[in-house]
Amino acid sequence: MRSSATPPPAGGRSVPGASPLPKTLDFVSALALLDNSTALYLEVVQSYFQDIATLPTRLDTLLRKTDLQEATRALHTCKGASLTVGANQLSEVCRQCELQLKALRQNGQVLDDATRQEMHTALEHAVAHTRQAIADVLESLGTPTRPKSSPGVNTRALVDDLIALRNLLARSDMRAPARYAALCSLHAAVAGPLQTLAGPLKIFDFAQAVVQCDELIRDFSAPKQP
Repeated sequence: MRSSATPPPAGGRSVPGASPLPKTLDFVSALALLDNSTALYLEVVQSYFQDIATLPTRLDTLLRKTDLQEATRALHTCKGASLTVGANQLSEVCRQCELQLKALRQNGQVLDDATRQEMHTALEHAVAHTRQAIADVLESLGTPTRPKSSPGVNTRALVDDLIALRNLLARSDMRAPARYAALCSLHAAVAGPLQTLAGPLKIFDFAQAVVQCDELIRDFSAPKQP
């Protein structure tokens, strides 16, 4: 089992042209900010763990708008929340994106599609590594990765994670198998349905995996029948 104090460095992406990223999660420093209260850290980090699952999708929607003020505000909020739990890598990615958006607004420029996609990819990678690092810390502390007040499947987070996986598969990105493994770990409650992806990924049949991913996204997005 990994040490919660020193989670492995992740190969996240910074915004192009920016400074290198710090390590994914600094649990020890974050705990010190909370008076070394593990209970308080767990309370904060589990809520944060769920919230950041939808961050790339939410930000991508905001970045497609002409007015980037709301996206800038969301990045600023996530930057601060990330520092609180020690998620330094995601905080830095948010900071870099925030600075880019502020510069665009000050110069009266618009966000082009290529830069928007670069930001989305950087956020997507940082979120995935951060959630895995948090899951490792919670496991080392003997704590489930879901809040006790929200039992069962967090379908919103699951669908967003499946969409992120599908994006990798559609690009034949070789990080897809690792993302799938992390997804299975984070959403163990639905391990059965997720196994439909195991076969195609084992033989690197990404096209078939995209089909299976689409089916899972459709199934978990469908409203529950009363």
